Amino acid sequence: MLLIIYIAIGLIIGPSSLNLPGNELLFGLCAQGFLLVAGLELSLKHLKTHLPAAAKIALGAFAVPFLVGLLAAPFISENTSSAVIIALALSISALPVIVQILKDLKIYDTKVGHLIVSAATICDILAWAIFLCVIPAENRHTWIKSHWPILFFFVGIGISGWVHRFPNLLAGLLKVSQWLFAPVFFISVGMKIHFQENFSWEQFLFVLALAIFSKVVGVYGVARWAKHTKSDSFLMAVVLNARGAMEVLYASLALSLGMINETLFTSLVLMAVVSSIMAAPAARHWRSV
Repeated sequence: MLLIIYIAIGLIIGPSSLNLPGNELLFGLCAQGFLLVAGLELSLKHLKTHLPAAAKIALGAFAVPFLVGLLAAPFISENTSSAVIIALALSISALPVIVQILKDLKIYDTKVGHLIVSAATICDILAWAIFLCVIPAENRHTWIKSHWPILFFFVGIGISGWVHRFPNLLAGLLKVSQWLFAPVFFISVGMKIHFQENFSWEQFLFVLALAIFSKVVGVYGVARWAKHTKSDSFLMAVVLNARGAMEVLYASLALSLGMINETLFTSLVLMAVVSSIMAAPAARHWRSV
């Protein structure tokens, strides 16, 4: 998975390169570009078609992890203001990772594939919308500055219908994101991780366990309640558990805004990586049974 490679490169380079002139601007532009293209990838027309059924699955994929995160937050961080951030971190799903898994299984264009993608889309839109609302700002200028990166995501969603009319344009933008925005940004994430100074095994394992339990149980339980088969319910649960690039980007923005500390940032990034690694083998197991 390229995400892991990029973060590993950042770890090798180390934090000393973070303070080079122009780095902060470059990393910020790449984060904004990545979010813009992520918004462009979303098809609201596609979502509307499956909205009623997808909303039920999103209830398990977003609401259950969010509530678990709120309840568990005091045991993860002493900072009470981090509660919503932790809850959102458990609720996010990685749409790019999910799409790739479904394509590898050759079920992307099936009913269950469309349902999973639509549910993940709802989760991401909700997560970024809530995050947009909880970012602290003292005045209009600082509000615009602090919210600017996330606004790119919603700009992308707003013009996605127009961009989807031009497949070649969309494909070109996806390539730019894949080979420029993503590598530069996720290498910068690796450069921010200091295992010796800012890592807690206990916190990481607790966050990982909560993330997996809340997402898998939430999605599977709601899917069965919605009368989906056990097989499809299991597939939805394990695939939507992937958090990947969107989680890493979210954690990085929360850190840059001072909403979480570096130890929690490291735990969230590692949770995103591990949950994404788990998703593909679990989905392949679904296909073999």
